[in-house]
Amino acid sequence: MSYFEDFIDDYIADEDMIYRQIEEKAKKGYWQTKDGTILHVSEMSDDHIRNCINFINKHDKKDYFLPWIDMFEKELRRRNF
Repeated sequence: MSYFEDFIDDYIADEDMIYRQIEEKAKKGYWQTKDGTILHVSEMSDDHIRNCINFINKHDKKDYFLPWIDMFEKELRRRNF
């Protein structure tokens, strides 16, 4: 089972609630890796962030994790400004 499926299974509720909870986690900027490590986006390499964006784009069929893509893209822009 994927990270996304696990996350969604934990929150059997309406889609708006799921999206709001994901949005709140993204605002805080803490990403949980597959092995359970929690990193702040500022601790992640550019390549790691890009890999996360690609992963989300590939696996997030309902666009729940779009707030993460926004947050990751803002971080990359901030670094390259």
